[in-house]
Amino acid sequence: MAIKPLTVITKLSGALALASVACDSNKIGVNQALENSRVSEAKRAVKNNIGVGKLNYESPKYSKIKEKVYEYYPYSIGNIWHGFKGYLSGFSRGAINELGTVLFGALALVAKHKPVKIASLIGLGASMTWNFIKHGTNALEKTDYLE
Repeated sequence: MAIKPLTVITKLSGALALASVACDSNKIGVNQALENSRVSEAKRAVKNNIGVGKLNYESPKYSKIKEKVYEYYPYSIGNIWHGFKGYLSGFSRGAINELGTVLFGALALVAKHKPVKIASLIGLGASMTWNFIKHGTNALEKTDYLE
């Protein structure tokens, strides 16, 4: 069986496009996870500091207990949950923004017939060009903010 150049180019292009989208979406997901986790931590810190600063019973013992509980409980399940939700949100937003690239890349990987391979390469090129123009150059952005 001979290696066909069109097949190699199609499979390689599809794999590289999907890897590119996955890397970009992963970075967006990580950034969103960190942001959500920080917001959750800030909200929890405010809530706990208000509780630590407020004594509902005048006792040095319970005051120390409140301080130690807050000190040794730095990372809650809520932060992990908010981070996880943030990652999923960011990753899916990154993948959806490049949905055309994902679909044509997947089509390029599974294409068996020459017309489908060519169509997937054309679609992949058009999708990546559109994403470059839209997201990379901001050529389509509204610029009359100060007018």
